[in-house]
Amino acid sequence: MHELLTELKESGTAIFLTTHNMDEATKLCDHVSLLNEGIIVEHGTPKALSHKYNQNKSYQILLKNEKEFTLPHSDETGKK
Repeated sequence: MHELLTELKESGTAIFLTTHNMDEATKLCDHVSLLNEGIIVEHGTPKALSHKYNQNKSYQILLKNEKEFTLPHSDETGKK
């Protein structure tokens, strides 16, 4: 089903998907809206909303040599 939805999305078809699974929404959707009692309370990209509400923030680092690291959020890793 995910493959079919991805193909339709890539061909330009607009799809409205209802799910409680943010991982699924991240894989399939360009934008998401969060509803509370039928009212949109948040709207944005899955990535932006995940960053806003994820309490276990971490940073994915991919080096040129293809090594990948995950760093937990801290005062030091969160600095710009």
